[in-house]
Amino acid sequence: MFVPSSEQSVSRCTFLTDYSAVLLYTYQHPDETMHAASVELGMRERHVAALIADLRQDGYLVTTRDGRRNHYAVDLDRFLEQRQGVQPIRVRDLLSLFGAPSVHSNN
Repeated sequence: MFVPSSEQSVSRCTFLTDYSAVLLYTYQHPDETMHAASVELGMRERHVAALIADLRQDGYLVTTRDGRRNHYAVDLDRFLEQRQGVQPIRVRDLLSLFGAPSVHSNN
């Protein structure tokens, strides 16, 4: 992931919502715990759990149990909800835009 150099100014604007950050993190770390995600993302664990529950309910994430842990799979071909007048894009396009490795189109 891109890390600005000390010579660049850091913007106050955040272009990734918490949902996008959690989706990107779970794509890159499908076997990590919610606790690990919350520490890495700087969010409370309950907040990460609520975001994951919403992403699962809306079909962006599929969770399978692997022993005592969860494995997360992102539906790369699902279209993102968009505002009116904005071109629809797929999850894979968002992840690719933010540097997720191995996000290739099937088309």
